[in-house]
Amino acid sequence: MRKIIHKVEGIALTTHEFEVRGRKWKFSEEELKRYAPTMIGKPVTVGHRGSIIGIMDDAWYEDGKVKFRASLYEPRNNEEKEAIEQIITGKATGVSPGFRYPIERPKIKGGVFHGKIEVVGKTEEGNLLLKINIPKEEIEKKLGSVNNLEKIRFDRLWLHDGSDETKKNIEDEYKKRIKSRSKE
Repeated sequence: MRKIIHKVEGIALTTHEFEVRGRKWKFSEEELKRYAPTMIGKPVTVGHRGSIIGIMDDAWYEDGKVKFRASLYEPRNNEEKEAIEQIITGKATGVSPGFRYPIERPKIKGGVFHGKIEVVGKTEEGNLLLKINIPKEEIEKKLGSVNNLEKIRFDRLWLHDGSDETKKNIEDEYKKRIKSRSKE
C-alpha cells in the first residue's frame, strides 16, 4: 500500500449555471446524483501515461454539488512529484476524467472528457479544495446529450498540462485500454 501524503477535496460539478468559452451550461440534480458514486475508488493519474498518484476516496451529491475527497500518494518519481506539487500549489490547470458507458451494443465504449481544474481554497484540516469543470459541449460531443451522463461510469482522472498534444495522447492511450478490455 502506498503512503498517502496529502488529502484534497473539492467540488467536481454543480447545478449552478456556468460559462465556458462564451456558452452557458447547467447540469440537473438527477445527473449529478447519478454521477457522484461512480467516482469513488477510481484512480487519480498524471499525464498520458496514466501513472497513478492518488485515489478518489469519496464522492457524493450535496446541495446542488458533486463533492469529493481524494488521497494523493507519496511520489515514486519526478513526474509524479511534479504533478502532485502542481496540484498542491494550484498550478495544475488541466483535468480529463475518463468514462465508459454502454451504447446500443452490449459492448462498453470509452472516452475522455477534457476540462479545467482549479484550486479554490483549503479546508480547516489543510486539504485542498479543487473545482473540476467539464464543459457541457465537451460532454455533448462525446455522449450526444448530457442526459446520457446517467449511463457513464467514472473510470480515472488524469492531471496534466492542458495542452492539445497531451489531450490527444491521453485519448489514444485510453482507446488502447478500452480495446484491450473488450478483447478479454
